[in-house]
Amino acid sequence: MSKPNETRAAIDGEGRLALPDTWTPAIGEARAHALGLTLGPREWQVICAAREVVASGHRAPSMKRIALCAGLALGELTRLFPPAPAAIIPYVAGIAPRRRPPIARRAATR
Repeated sequence: MSKPNETRAAIDGEGRLALPDTWTPAIGEARAHALGLTLGPREWQVICAAREVVASGHRAPSMKRIALCAGLALGELTRLFPPAPAAIIPYVAGIAPRRRPPIARRAATR
């Protein structure tokens, strides 16, 4: 019997994992490698923190919440995941990215 490839998973139309529970560290590593990133201990600390925040009930955590959970300064996320940590961290961690409402909707709620 052949072993399933741990770096492949079903992907939706936006490049996210169709089933987030299928994420593995190997998938995270492959996704980071595709972006030209190498994941060291600090990067894994952030990835694990992001997944923990989601597991605790936050659907799409903010970068501030991830940094807090990882015990890092917010600016450190940009250094670890340049140039766009808000896009890269969810992609590598296999979680939904945070989406801001359209400007018109935000203006109407003020």
